[in-house]
Amino acid sequence: MASRKKKKKYDDERMHFLRALALVILVVGFVFSAIMSVYAFVKTKEIVQHPDIYRKQRDYKCSDETVDQELVATGTRQLLTPSMELLDKSRNRWSGELNNNPNFKKSNPYEPELPAGYRNVSVGSASGNFLHDKFNHSLQIFANIPDGTDGQAGWYMDYFGADSTKQYIFKTSYILNQAKSTIIAEEVDSGGNIKYTDLVLLEPTKNKDKVDKTILFVPLPSTVKMRFYSQLTSMGSMNIFEESVHSIDGMGLAEPLITVSFDDGWSSVHTAAKPILDELKIKTTQSIIADSFRSLLSGYMNLGEVKQFEKEGHEIASHSIRHCNLARLSNENLEYDIKASKLLLESEFGSIRGLAYPYGSYNQHVEDVAKTEYDYIRTTMTGYNGLLMDRHELRSITINPEMTMDEFRSMIDLAIKNHLWVNIIYHKVGEAPDVYGITPAALREQLTYLKTKSVRIVTTSHAVDIISKQQNERFGKFLP
Repeated sequence: MASRKKKKKYDDERMHFLRALALVILVVGFVFSAIMSVYAFVKTKEIVQHPDIYRKQRDYKCSDETVDQELVATGTRQLLTPSMELLDKSRNRWSGELNNNPNFKKSNPYEPELPAGYRNVSVGSASGNFLHDKFNHSLQIFANIPDGTDGQAGWYMDYFGADSTKQYIFKTSYILNQAKSTIIAEEVDSGGNIKYTDLVLLEPTKNKDKVDKTILFVPLPSTVKMRFYSQLTSMGSMNIFEESVHSIDGMGLAEPLITVSFDDGWSSVHTAAKPILDELKIKTTQSIIADSFRSLLSGYMNLGEVKQFEKEGHEIASHSIRHCNLARLSNENLEYDIKASKLLLESEFGSIRGLAYPYGSYNQHVEDVAKTEYDYIRTTMTGYNGLLMDRHELRSITINPEMTMDEFRSMIDLAIKNHLWVNIIYHKVGEAPDVYGITPAALREQLTYLKTKSVRIVTTSHAVDIISKQQNERFGKFLP
């Protein structure tokens, strides 16, 4: 009898346990179902709104349009990209012409075959034929530079006095036939020390059409005189029709600005960089590959980690869907990538205002398409941004392991001295950094230096808004 009662009690307890377990499973299943239903509702709503985007996103790949790409960081840290409209509006702040012979109409009185104020030079394995065309008012270079050898041939102007508190406008008009040309700045300090800086590489012109190129340059603090010159770096010829130089003052910002940005959305940014950012109270711009957290790609931040950055006041920007080289995409895929990357990010975050080009690669067509979707575009063209800023060609400075602390300090100090905005770009953070990575110790040292300067550190969109307001105040209503 006792045994029967004991068995019945055991059966009752077992039944209660099974019923409780079934209830727990039912509740968990209900909650999971509810969550999935809400998720499905949200996604269905997105798919209904953008059916083509989500249908194509499943199968979208870079394919063979991007192969073996590396980050392209071009130019010198001393360059700025001006809005040509604002540059024209600022003419009342331009100096007089600093090149005594900008259109080559004058000849050297002692050597009539040469233009006044100019000399020519051939370096290395190059041999050049130089001509001053007095009738068409142009300079010509015919360079013979054997393939696989180093050499340059070019014209250079006389020195002019330089003021490091001003910016300098160099405008050239040229035709390049087959050859490539480099525009160079030569700066001299009070001790006679010379620094040469390659400013921009000019590609051969199409259909032998004349091309105009304008460069905005800020000299080093120690520079007392300087000059520009054009040199051929490969076999071919060049006709130069104009080389004008003006200084321009008053184009600094009301105060210097610094932005700290991270590209790609690597997981190490959350694990290794974020504690340092939190400690120093620095808010960043995170340029995220839209498909990285959706596809749970290894090595990248997940959705929760990116959302944590957003929740704590960091800016989220687009870095395309899958980091394709936009300049190599077909028109159809380019337009899709530009639009879809923004929509995919906005489905998880707030408004996405900016785009950072993958690999820093773009052309005029890519820029034209990107401008239709994004408020600003950040390039990897090395340099600063000032009052003449073009919000669709923002310059930046990419940090790599080779950059010394002295170089970093000089870069920041120049921006502060001249009241410019510098956007510094990081990628991975780790003890064994790759070519674009940096160690946590180096990151801490660099960011700590920023904090010691008491300079304003803002996100990219905030800097764009600050400068746009100053542009409107200075030049009249220019931007909304």
